[in-house]
Amino acid sequence: GTGAGKVIHGLTLTDPDASIRKKAIEFIEQMINFGAAFGAPAIIGSMQGNVSVGVTREDSFLWLAEGLNYLGKHAASFGVKLIYEPLNRYETNLINTLGDGVQFLKSRQIKHVGLLADLFHMNIEERDLADSIRQQASWIRHVHFADSNRRPIGNGHSEMNSVAEVLQEIGYDGYVSAEAFPWPDSDAAAAQTIHSFNQYFKK
Repeated sequence: GTGAGKVIHGLTLTDPDASIRKKAIEFIEQMINFGAAFGAPAIIGSMQGNVSVGVTREDSFLWLAEGLNYLGKHAASFGVKLIYEPLNRYETNLINTLGDGVQFLKSRQIKHVGLLADLFHMNIEERDLADSIRQQASWIRHVHFADSNRRPIGNGHSEMNSVAEVLQEIGYDGYVSAEAFPWPDSDAAAAQTIHSFNQYFKK
């Protein structure tokens, strides 16, 4: 994950300041280099940024495309793929759904970049979680497992049976990882997550 680049350092790929965009790319490069040694791809979520006040949407998309294209090639040189994560509307005004993410990557001819299906964000933005995963199956490289309120699965209102079924239907063979709040505490969250994994994915 590259979130610290924005949360701690204030770096995004769509900052109007070219020097900050350059630092953002360098930060993500370092994350790619580190993770690739373990076969782990880097994920770009919050570091995508936003369309800033006084900046055109097209300029923001241009900067995002330039960053993803460069970083995708860099990741490929290490034998991994970069993963881009559409976020909900409250966290970015760029791309909010898997479908829009695919359209963006295709229209800008961005190579070596896949998508992350985060069930928390999808619960806010997608009409049907399972159908969205089915439609964009070939682009999904990672899944974040969290309920509608970002608590561990089973503590919100997301309908998980259809999601688990469609992941098996499309032959998804990547990771499903819990990106959830440690609610009510870390141990309980871990136990609930393991229970949910066994409930929905154990054959």
